[in-house]
Amino acid sequence: MIKPKSKFKTFLNHPWTIGLGCVLFAIVVPIIFDIIKKLPFLTTLSNIFFAAYNIIGTFFTIKTPMYIVVIIIILVIIVEAIYFNHLIKKYVEKLTPKLPAEDFIQWNRDKFKKIIWTWKWIYNAQYNKYLIADLRPECNKCSFKMYNDNGYAIYICPNCGNIYGSDVFENPSDIRMVIEQRVEKGDYPKNDSK
Repeated sequence: MIKPKSKFKTFLNHPWTIGLGCVLFAIVVPIIFDIIKKLPFLTTLSNIFFAAYNIIGTFFTIKTPMYIVVIIIILVIIVEAIYFNHLIKKYVEKLTPKLPAEDFIQWNRDKFKKIIWTWKWIYNAQYNKYLIADLRPECNKCSFKMYNDNGYAIYICPNCGNIYGSDVFENPSDIRMVIEQRVEKGDYPKNDSK
């Protein structure tokens, strides 16, 4: 069992605590150093600030060729692009739902009565389950996927013209129910290659 973090450890690992701690450390250590060395108050800290000021001032007064400035700017842009690309990938990975590993999603084709039906499984994050989509019968003669656009209980294959009546077909909603119930019961062909 994973132990929960204590409030103190959570407080210490918080970014604000780390940031303020570093700033306080940078101020307190020079003050302590001044006290130990018996120097006037904030001497070391002011020396650090003046040194940083001089280094920055020297950098801006150097006569640098323009191509070096352009190269530095391009390198900074490239490093930032790589860093932001990394951040975006991490953010997308957090937002992308991890799909449940279900073995029935490999089952997308089966014979009901005398007709083969095909379908796709689409994960619905709102309901946290897989739903059946694009459920269609296939022609027994040419394996062409058929639609019922005529409103009658017959299917006509648009590829070969083969006609199927209600004696062969089930209603697609009935087929959907059969598939869903077989999944719930675990009564579907399983892929044993795992």
